[in-house]
Amino acid sequence: GEEGGEGSSYQAQIASDRAKYGPMIQDMASQVASFSTDRPSHLSTFVEELDRRLLLLSDERGVLAGFPDWPSEKVSAMRQAAARSREMASLFTSLDTALWEPRLSILDELHKTEEVFLRARAAAEWHAQRGGDLRARWGGMGIPFDFESVTWVQQGTVGLAKHAMELALTAGSRLRLERSSGADVSNAAEAKVRAVGDTALRLSFKCHQVAGGFDPEASGMFSELHGMVL
Repeated sequence: GEEGGEGSSYQAQIASDRAKYGPMIQDMASQVASFSTDRPSHLSTFVEELDRRLLLLSDERGVLAGFPDWPSEKVSAMRQAAARSREMASLFTSLDTALWEPRLSILDELHKTEEVFLRARAAAEWHAQRGGDLRARWGGMGIPFDFESVTWVQQGTVGLAKHAMELALTAGSRLRLERSSGADVSNAAEAKVRAVGDTALRLSFKCHQVAGGFDPEASGMFSELHGMVL
């Protein structure tokens, strides 16, 4: 029936690809097997070219199954390391609050800060759990990964804490200014500023945990905010 026809067409396509791309696959297999570098940028370029060539295959797994010498484990590890390097670079860029699109409200800006923090913390925790194994596994295959980038992301969360605290302290000083000028400050306005301060304080505490400490500027802001909220 139709299914049998589809199956035979699939097998014919796989066989055709193996014959057509066999020399290319053998060449790539030997390049992967001998690949070794200490530069993540070299790995990224290599994996991009590898993936570009493998896109020619109608079914990567099906075609490569006919090549017992294909280093599938190393290819998988190379792809994972390259993807992690891209992820950490993207994360590090996202920590730069100066690059963000401005939000309509302080609370929206705080929520954005929390979202970025959660991504950074998840990546840091993943590497904390897997880093030792990956360092040994990838290193043994000659696959580079800049584990220092994980530290940069962790320390970059201090910038998130400063951003959140700056938002809260600015809101607090604005409220005090209104009050001292004799303006009628509503309970709702006071409650909102307190909520902003509380959110910023809790987020900053979490950033402190991930970063492993604050610099003097962040410590001073934390003390000031703590006094404002309590």
